[in-house]
Amino acid sequence: MSIPSVLAAPSYLWNVYLRYLWNYDSNSWVAAIAYAFRIWAIFAIFPTLVLGLLVSNLVPLMVILITPFFLPNAGRDLLRHCTHTR
Repeated sequence: MSIPSVLAAPSYLWNVYLRYLWNYDSNSWVAAIAYAFRIWAIFAIFPTLVLGLLVSNLVPLMVILITPFFLPNAGRDLLRHCTHTR
């Protein structure tokens, strides 16, 4: 390899990257993999998001319902504290 070809290697790699991986054809293997990863991301993120929202809404209710079984007096005090109006 000569010096000019070594110095041109980064430019060549950048052009290949842009042509095949960034500005890819809609029928290429890169497009198929990108589409598969988009679908996978939706299937991975959606259930996690839904469960996270459900849990965040249920935690206060679960604390009120489960606490009396472990700490009988604390459950009564917690209920009194939650229903106490000033």
